[in-house]
Amino acid sequence: MLIALIIFATTWGVFLLYCYSGLKYIPKFSSSQGTELSDDLPSATIIIAVKDDESEIGETVKTLQSLAYKRLEILVVIDRSTDKTEQIVREIASSDSRIKPLIVNSLPLGWLGKVHALHCGSREAMGDFIIFMDADMGISDADLRLALHEAKVKKLDHMSIVPQVASKGFLHDVMMCTSTILFISSSRPWMSIDQRPLKSIKGMGKFNMVRRSLFARTEGFTWLKMDVADDVALAQLMARHGGRSLLYKSDQNGPKLDWYDSFWGIVTGLEKNIVSGFTNYDPFQIIFMPSFSATPFLVPLLALAFGPKAILVALVCFALTMVFASFTKRFLFYPLHVVAAFPLGLFLLGLILLRASYVCFKNGGIRWSGTTYPIDELRKGARVKMGL
Repeated sequence: MLIALIIFATTWGVFLLYCYSGLKYIPKFSSSQGTELSDDLPSATIIIAVKDDESEIGETVKTLQSLAYKRLEILVVIDRSTDKTEQIVREIASSDSRIKPLIVNSLPLGWLGKVHALHCGSREAMGDFIIFMDADMGISDADLRLALHEAKVKKLDHMSIVPQVASKGFLHDVMMCTSTILFISSSRPWMSIDQRPLKSIKGMGKFNMVRRSLFARTEGFTWLKMDVADDVALAQLMARHGGRSLLYKSDQNGPKLDWYDSFWGIVTGLEKNIVSGFTNYDPFQIIFMPSFSATPFLVPLLALAFGPKAILVALVCFALTMVFASFTKRFLFYPLHVVAAFPLGLFLLGLILLRASYVCFKNGGIRWSGTTYPIDELRKGARVKMGL
């Protein structure tokens, strides 16, 4: 037992070092850093897909309308909406020629609704770069210019930004912090762009920017039309075709958003993509992944019942976690106690995966924006390569 605990503590320490390296080396994104921008920036097309969003779409489009950048078009893809979404967007677009509503009335078989909407938008885009954004993501004019500057200077074909997330309570923050740590470290930012394996190429639907000329030479969204992790799949699609991809992390002055209203919002919100992203609907992985993620939280607690030597190993694990939290909180902008709850976050993530898997298999698939997609079709359509 003692030897097993020592091996576990060593493994935990190595894993924390791995995560720390990711947070330390990921490029920071902040328009307040005083970067001298190029005078001749590329044109851009922002694409957002919305469905039955009359309560919030007006504010979203007006936020994009406030961008002063002139070489910009904004495509709002209205996907099978039955409320006043189209009317609201058209009214705003009537006063700004950069805003263009695009109406999608039907969903072809074999497509996820959101992915099909983005596909329709991408075919109409005219900018040098296409920026796919979720409707709840805001961006300033300075951030837009910085993104285009970075892509131009570093010759990037794809870039994405991990935004700062507004606090919604302890458990919500723990889950957001844990997800950020895992997502960033798995992108292996300490490696050069050309050295990174495909599974480390990452993208986020909150801000996913691609060079249109290269994107046009790929299979496009038809390749990932049934992958619920479409943001990561898009990034890996660009990399598969030789694209240079880079993931950034927003600092306190960079892009921010409200992501899920509560911890329960995270639980239900992940139902549509966590099973695919972590397990590809494989029953073995559905059992293995939660068991693996539970060990950093449960093993040190259980070790307290196995005598002085086991307790010492447990205390070493706790100490390693506190050292990790102390060194990394400045990269994450979360309080120390939230970062130190990383093992708890991993444990909760495993429970969320188990719950989502149960719901998925019970329903025979996932339900997303009013449409149900069968497991067999989702499994066949999964394109993302995940892993640390």
